[in-house]
Amino acid sequence: MICLLYLLNRMKAISLPPHIFIGLILWACVSKSGIHVTLAGMIIAMFFTFCWLAVKTGLASLSDDLNWKQLYGVSLVCGIGFTMSLCISSMAFQSGDMTTMVDGRIGIITG
Repeated sequence: MICLLYLLNRMKAISLPPHIFIGLILWACVSKSGIHVTLAGMIIAMFFTFCWLAVKTGLASLSDDLNWKQLYGVSLVCGIGFTMSLCISSMAFQSGDMTTMVDGRIGIITG
């Protein structure tokens, strides 16, 4: 699915329905994997909101070749990456002690 999104971007496809369709499939895969999908949504919302507030308050500015849609797209990718990192860490250290699992999560959050 991610490869399809990449190909759509390389072909400069701007039609929304294919992106939404692939996004829904990705969302369903995350949901079926056992990760609560609201976690990814909350992370995306926090990242995008932080960026929006930073621009609106004057702490940051958007470059001339960047728009809000692109920033939102990056927010989505960041949210997915963060969620998948937590998932992989949980699976990798499943049989270990609690300290190892906590260390993995702290590493992801601070990294």
